[in-house]
Amino acid sequence: MSDFISVIMPVYNGAAFIGAALESIAQQSQRPDEIIVVDDGSTDDTAAIVQNYDALPIRYIYQENAGANHARNRGLMAARGNMIAFLDADDTWTAEKTIMQRRLLGEADVVIGHTRILGQSDSLPFILPSLCCALMRRSAFEQVGIFDPDLQYSDDMDWYMRVREAGLRIILHHEVVLLHRRHEHNLTKNLQLRNSFQLKMLHKSLQRRRENGQQEANLAPFSEFIQDDRPSS
Repeated sequence: MSDFISVIMPVYNGAAFIGAALESIAQQSQRPDEIIVVDDGSTDDTAAIVQNYDALPIRYIYQENAGANHARNRGLMAARGNMIAFLDADDTWTAEKTIMQRRLLGEADVVIGHTRILGQSDSLPFILPSLCCALMRRSAFEQVGIFDPDLQYSDDMDWYMRVREAGLRIILHHEVVLLHRRHEHNLTKNLQLRNSFQLKMLHKSLQRRRENGQQEANLAPFSEFIQDDRPSS
């Protein structure tokens, strides 16, 4: 199979931002082959806005509200590509994201770039534990599985941990590929829930390693994917 890039975009009431996200895909130097928008039960004008981008290869799927992890899994089921990318409806990509990461993926299973905060000119690039700054081989999902349906938060970090535990190759590169939008409805704003699910995710990882006979010393800490929680200026 020749290279085919599928982009999966979960969205819930994303009418305010999804247009900018789709525009950033349209402006890629190398456009993806399909965009799968999984509407997780939106009650706003999300569907109508998506319809305005009929020039893009969009497949729109509606489901009852179940959470972003379930929406991503639904998108994976529908995706036809041998390369998978994700973009949240409130973030945007830089123009060289797909062409750059497609080249790097020739040497890896997962490629992860840097992130900056959207609208902050002084934002320094950083590594965000997000799926949206990455490009993955479909074979990585076939090896480690889909996103954990039990994890409302940290499902992305959990998947990265499983990739590491399986010994798949991850390449980090310094170029900025994701512009992350901070706003009052960010899921990560709920610190109590986020911390609870993050502890659950870490417990699952430790349990898997014990069951597989992996010593903690054999798996370096995943600190390069720890989000910088310092308040923005």
